[in-house]
Amino acid sequence: MHLWLDEAMEGPNPASILRNSAVVTCGALVLLKVMPLLRISPLALVVLVVVGAVSALGGALVALAQVDLKRAFSYGTTSYLGLVFLAIALQQPAVALLLLFAHGLAKALIFMSVGSIIATTNCQDLTELGGIGTRMPATALALVVGSAGLTGLVPLGCYWCFALLLDHLWPQAPGFAA
Repeated sequence: MHLWLDEAMEGPNPASILRNSAVVTCGALVLLKVMPLLRISPLALVVLVVVGAVSALGGALVALAQVDLKRAFSYGTTSYLGLVFLAIALQQPAVALLLLFAHGLAKALIFMSVGSIIATTNCQDLTELGGIGTRMPATALALVVGSAGLTGLVPLGCYWCFALLLDHLWPQAPGFAA
């Protein structure tokens, strides 16, 4: 997933919104549909936990190392899908759907803000984008709200998703919850 999603960010911004908020999550929805089959094989659940953990941690670390604005948020999507895989492996479909919904809303807001930044500045390099808050206050506010929603600040949606995921993760796999 990390190979094609990163390269797909070369497209126009409206396509990136659809790709990150809708198309990528369809794979997780298919995985939710086959969840009864996953219960049959404990090995499949272990593999799903490992893939989810590696995707969540690896996607977050690679996102931190990116200088391209759209690629950084693309790897953030990979990280969130790793969390969805963990929720599916724990047999928690409601938590997985809630994660997908909250992520899709926050990521759509972020990509609309990123599209506004790119259209105005003609630049995607994070090292060259200084002073956006003073030049584009509405866009900066939307970007901050969307990013805060993804990090799990208290009143926003992903906070409740993370709390539910930790509630279910702690009894079954305390090593991942810590």
